[in-house]
Amino acid sequence: MKLGGNSTFTARWRMSATAAVMLCSLSLAAAATSQGVLIHLKDGGLLEARSCRIEADTALIEMGDGGTIGFPADRVVRVEAVELEDVGVGVEIVSVPAPAVAEPPALPTPAIHDTNPPASGKPASIESLIQQAAKTHGIDEALLAAVVAVESGYKPRAVSRKGAGGLMQLMPATAKELAVTDRFDPAQNIDAGARYLRQLLDQHGDSYVNALAAYNAGMGRVARYKGMPPYRETATYIRRVLNRMEQRTRASKTPPAGSR
Repeated sequence: MKLGGNSTFTARWRMSATAAVMLCSLSLAAAATSQGVLIHLKDGGLLEARSCRIEADTALIEMGDGGTIGFPADRVVRVEAVELEDVGVGVEIVSVPAPAVAEPPALPTPAIHDTNPPASGKPASIESLIQQAAKTHGIDEALLAAVVAVESGYKPRAVSRKGAGGLMQLMPATAKELAVTDRFDPAQNIDAGARYLRQLLDQHGDSYVNALAAYNAGMGRVARYKGMPPYRETATYIRRVLNRMEQRTRASKTPPAGSR
């Protein structure tokens, strides 16, 4: 999938999530007499589980030991109801459509001092830095802007409890690896964050879900779970970013009031 084909991505994302919701929903009729689910995956794998539910485009599978795993919903081919003895536990089969995430109102774009200002001598805005980084690293501008919005709320000096800093919340080790000398310099932070996101997209075949999961939870955890890790925080993060991205894309296609 080309990163520039945003409308294609949105359509495919919606189709994948809708299809997975329908797959889980198909098992509802059998839930009254069955006690678990057998989940058929695209790669031919099978999972016996207590339940299957869908949040955004993520399939959250509750296993027999009480743990939950998560991965992209489009990996689910079919969900089959099975009897109690097949999984050894009781089960409730549910399908949970993702609620719309209430986002804060759009923040004004402050003028930020750029260590490399344009030829005019005027400082570059955060928006212009996002546009340039997206173009340089081949990332959908709406995706990059959404990550900045969710990570820091467009605040260049933002610092998380875990020590991540700047607009794209770079950890010190990540910043060092990306040759960033000042995480709180907007130009350096956004360019490095975009480079890092590009690396994650390349590693995961341009899968927005897995790349964002790795950006939030770490590459190691995504590798460990072979996809979306079973963390509610990560699922919420991905949903917020994709919602922001879709809102920005939709707004960019809406003609100004009074125009024809």
